[in-house]
Amino acid sequence: MLQGAQNQDKPGDNHALQTKLPGVKGKTVGWNWQLAWEKSAGYSAGKQLGRFKDGEAMNVYVALLIMLLVAGVVALVGVLAGYLFGPTKPNRVKNANYECGCDPTPNRGSQARFPVKYYLTAMMFIVFDIEVVFLYPWAISFFQQGKFGLFVMMTFVELLAVPFIYVWARRGFDWN
Repeated sequence: MLQGAQNQDKPGDNHALQTKLPGVKGKTVGWNWQLAWEKSAGYSAGKQLGRFKDGEAMNVYVALLIMLLVAGVVALVGVLAGYLFGPTKPNRVKNANYECGCDPTPNRGSQARFPVKYYLTAMMFIVFDIEVVFLYPWAISFFQQGKFGLFVMMTFVELLAVPFIYVWARRGFDWN
């Protein structure tokens, strides 16, 4: 069992949590939590995230690497658990094609025509998705751009208003 004790031998090191390892005499493993707290609170911006007991600096990308590793392991465990413990009995409904809400029919081949409404939905998504993608960076840097940035973005929005008005006139937003 690990035992924690505050190390107050050295000045400036009084916030380091020292952990004694069982079976190892005189050896402690510690990390200076005060430096990590200051970094997270913004007191020591630009300095190292923390120091190990021996003075070796901790790389700032270690936390990112650990987070990515944990995310990968959680994703892998989820996929493997679904594969190992999930039901594997195929039936007619699971093997049927899903055709965007249309009932699949046996005589419908690869040359079957879908209603134009599905393609209009895809085009509307692309138009408005592109508009939002370009609006985010503009909104972030709005105050640095001045009047010219406002003019450029208003021109962009007006150009994208044309397909919006077209879809509205064609009643593309009515799903009856």
